[in-house]
Amino acid sequence: MSAEGKPLTEFSLLERPLKLLTVLVARFPVSVIVISALLVALSLTGAQLSLGFRTSRSDLLNPKSENNRRWAEFTQEFGEQDDVTLVVHGDDPRVVPPILDELASQLNRQPKLFRSIFHKVDVAKLKSKGLYNDRVTPQFLQQINGFLGQSQGLLQGDFASLNVGGQIAWFAEQIDRGDPGQLAASLGAAQQQQSKSLEILGAALSQPGPYQSPFPEMSALLAMQDDRLGSGYKLLNDGHVGLLALYLVKNEKTGSFAEYSDGLTELRQIVNDMKSRHPEAWVGLTGLPVMENDEMESSQTAMAQAGVLSFIGVGLLYVTGFGCVRHPAMALVALLVPMGWLGSRVTAVRWVERQLKRSEISPEVAIANLTAAIRIWPLGEFFEARAEGYQHLSEQSPQRFDTAAVTRAVNDYARASALNPYAPGPVMNRANMLGLLGRDAEALEQFDRAITLEGGMEAGFKSAFSKAAYLRLKAERLLAASRIDEALAALVSARETLAKAYRFPGGEPLGQEARELRIGIGERLVGVLSLAGRDQEAEAEFENTAEVYGGSGIRYLQACHLRMLANRVLYERNPSEALTLFLKARTVLDLSANLLPAGISIDDLVKLRDDLDRSIAFLKGAHVEPAEMPGK
Repeated sequence: MSAEGKPLTEFSLLERPLKLLTVLVARFPVSVIVISALLVALSLTGAQLSLGFRTSRSDLLNPKSENNRRWAEFTQEFGEQDDVTLVVHGDDPRVVPPILDELASQLNRQPKLFRSIFHKVDVAKLKSKGLYNDRVTPQFLQQINGFLGQSQGLLQGDFASLNVGGQIAWFAEQIDRGDPGQLAASLGAAQQQQSKSLEILGAALSQPGPYQSPFPEMSALLAMQDDRLGSGYKLLNDGHVGLLALYLVKNEKTGSFAEYSDGLTELRQIVNDMKSRHPEAWVGLTGLPVMENDEMESSQTAMAQAGVLSFIGVGLLYVTGFGCVRHPAMALVALLVPMGWLGSRVTAVRWVERQLKRSEISPEVAIANLTAAIRIWPLGEFFEARAEGYQHLSEQSPQRFDTAAVTRAVNDYARASALNPYAPGPVMNRANMLGLLGRDAEALEQFDRAITLEGGMEAGFKSAFSKAAYLRLKAERLLAASRIDEALAALVSARETLAKAYRFPGGEPLGQEARELRIGIGERLVGVLSLAGRDQEAEAEFENTAEVYGGSGIRYLQACHLRMLANRVLYERNPSEALTLFLKARTVLDLSANLLPAGISIDDLVKLRDDLDRSIAFLKGAHVEPAEMPGK
């Protein structure tokens, strides 16, 4: 009807078909529903079996094009995959080859991620083949071939070939072959070789001297070949730049368009490791697969963000259009059904695992289930849980440390942190794993980031505590390597980190755990200070540590330190000052309240007290007066 109430007279081609379809749907509703359900099932089956995605740039070209056809033939013969190139640049050319060797060694240990790793030519094999030298002519090769054919019997121990009869038999064999060109070349080579051999034989019989090769030209060719082959490394710019090429292995059973994400993540981790261990050189990564993978991951992230914005926009549009909330909410719930389907699949994957106690699940099972869940729904919590699984797997290894498992944990913690950028937990755990790998600079950077993210909530995350514990372990490694100054700096940094976070001495919010760490750092620090000859700083640290609740056990170490100083002063013929130090040590020992450091027994305490008493009695018996009273 028109606005005036008159029927419309315009004719439409779709009018009668739509009316007929409406009548059929209204008359046979059950049949329509059944047919629709069958069509949906058929569509889903077809999509599951045959629907796929092509992400190659070559799919955008005309398959009938001559250039594209030749390219397809080439890729069918040699493969379509492009290689990834690692670039090493150093101001000193001597540092580049060792870094290339180290990179190749690490990459070869992971065949599931990398293949066809090429950074160096085997020069020894090339030198043994004259075909690789373009200065070797075919005539010269025929001459060598003729000499080898003539000398074959001699090389096998048949010296009869040297007599005249053997020579005649060899010439007859060459004539029987019937190849005039080869015969002429062989005869010419044989004639020249006979002349050279007679010269060498005459020189050898007439006077002693070094061996002379029947082919003196080869020495010059080999020297020229050495200059051209060099060390075998792929070097540019006078050796300042080195290259390493490799192929990435596609991810196994992944639903991601970024087919090489696992290999590239590991490769970037190796590159960062090299940068931290070799600051004298720059290590970079390039290649078409790298750019394509980064582009695909960026596209997936952008698509996810666009999906969220679209969902919000559609909700606002529905609310505006319907003028109410109930119907738009129902529509949005329908849109959330696919997300619920993903959640149900994740639940199905992890159902059995979640029904068991954590101690009953092996790390391998947990990692496998989490990997399957990540393929369905890559959440940051899943990456963090899988990283914990790799961490437990490393702890269960015979050496209590598995480099591959720890490296994978580092990568998963990095992904969890990228998905949850404001959570300090993954950052702190990644820092601990980097410390296990010896990547100290990266570990300290991540610890500082975690401390910033926790925003003063040290009681909940213990980032500062973890950093201090890591620095203490680092100091132990440095002490084992006799790097005392660096170990001292690490211990001081650990002490300051705890002092800033827990307000030492006194007022520690975390109680016993933090106090024990602070006391342990103090006990180690005074020993290193004493070893470095910084006695006054050691005395100050004794007093600071003793003020911590439960830290009076360090008084035993302080008494030992004072006894050592007293013996040193006594050896320097200063008994008055020595007596002062012995008395002070005895007073300090009484302040320990029988609290002792780890590894020290009551018997040790009694022995130290008796030794101090004997030293004091000896000096007083010699009428020595202390330089000053111990209490001053």
